[in-house]
Amino acid sequence: MNGAVGLAMGILLAVAASTLSAEPHQPAPEKQINVNHVLAKARTLEAISIRVGIGPDGCIRSSNSMFLCEWGLTKRQAGWRALADAIATAERIALLCELPSDGSWRANGSCSARPKHSNRAMFRPKTDSGKKRVKSRYPRKEYEVLAQSWLDEARTLVELSRLIGAIPGACMPIPAAAQICTWHTNNKTYGHGTVAMSMDAKFGNKVLFACTLPTDGSSRAPNSCHSSPES
Repeated sequence: MNGAVGLAMGILLAVAASTLSAEPHQPAPEKQINVNHVLAKARTLEAISIRVGIGPDGCIRSSNSMFLCEWGLTKRQAGWRALADAIATAERIALLCELPSDGSWRANGSCSARPKHSNRAMFRPKTDSGKKRVKSRYPRKEYEVLAQSWLDEARTLVELSRLIGAIPGACMPIPAAAQICTWHTNNKTYGHGTVAMSMDAKFGNKVLFACTLPTDGSSRAPNSCHSSPES
């Protein structure tokens, strides 16, 4: 990237960051601290399931020695209220936790929670009064650049899953100790807005997000993720 292009990209990111009214893709520090507190004593898969009142919807291997599990929580589950308060939502919740495959205790901060609702609203800026959203002033290109930068910064299966708010629907092994993992995102997936915005797709569209990732949990290569609309 030459100096002029780099400067232009930096300006676009700065404009988008200054305009965006919602929080960035990573959990706000205080929300992550709240989630850590709620789950402080739940250090294994069984303990987490007891704490939230339901078993995981699914788990997927995130490295040679770890796996990533997802719990879908509604108001019917005992743990929903505490986590909903922790991340300030009234929506259903996707709880993601990375756990050692040998059953030992998980690390502090290894669980994250996201609303099961597309974050597309954060890409619809409000007027200066903050009362009405307007499409005529929509800085779409700036948001497209910002959304893509968030995806580029997520380098591992765990980071991508936290960004999207869900574990992959599937991971298919391929040669060279790699795998292709896919996420089917829609209006019930937190990161759907980010993925749709990055490819300039309509927010009403379902979007398939696919990445080629190392099976050992290390960082992926640049430009190894791709998005496409789904019918």
